[in-house]
Amino acid sequence: MKNTERNDIRVIRTYSQLINGLIILLKEKNFDNVSVMEICEASGVHRATFYKHFNDKFEFLNFCFNSMLESISFDLLELGSSPDVIKSNIMHFISCVLEFIDDNRPLFTSACIENPSIAFLSSFDNAINNFCTAKLNSVLTAPTHRIEISSVFYSGAFVGVVKWYIQSNNPSMYDDIMDFLGHRVDELCSFYEKNLYTPLS
Repeated sequence: MKNTERNDIRVIRTYSQLINGLIILLKEKNFDNVSVMEICEASGVHRATFYKHFNDKFEFLNFCFNSMLESISFDLLELGSSPDVIKSNIMHFISCVLEFIDDNRPLFTSACIENPSIAFLSSFDNAINNFCTAKLNSVLTAPTHRIEISSVFYSGAFVGVVKWYIQSNNPSMYDDIMDFLGHRVDELCSFYEKNLYTPLS
C-alpha cells in the first residue's frame, strides 16, 4: 500500500467511501469482475485518488480486510500468562471474530456464496490467518518456536472453521462452534501448561 496519512480525516473518509462502494458492488457481481473504475463510480471517489492510495483492486481488497479486522475490539482481554487467562483470552478472541462475521454477513454471503470469488476468499484467508497468528502469538508469550508452531497450526484450523461458518450461512451454528473450539483451546492450554508454562513463585 502506498504511503498515506491514514489518520487524516479526509483519507479516512475516502477509505470509508471506497469500502462502502465495494460492498455495494459485491451484492451484484463477483469481485473478479469488478473494476477499479466501478469501485470509484460506486463510491464517488476519483480514479486518481484511488491510485494515490492503492496500486490495484487486489491491494485495496487486502486493505479492506485488514482494516475491518483491526476494528475488532478486544477490550476484555486479561493480563497474565496462566493457562486459565490464556483460555479466556482466546475464547474471547474467537467470539469477537465470529461476531465480526455475523455483523458483516451480507458482505460475506454475497461475495462467498452468491457471487463466489477466488480472489476475495484468498484475500480474506490470508488476512485472517495473519491476524489470528499474530493474536495467538501475543497471548502465548513463552519464548519458544513451539509456540509459533502451535499458533500457526491452530490459526490455520480456525480459519478453516471461519470459512465453513461463512459458507454454511447458518448463524445458529455459533454455539456449537464455540463449544467445539473451546475443547480445542483446552488442548492447547493443556499442552502449554505441561510443556511451556512456568508459574510465578
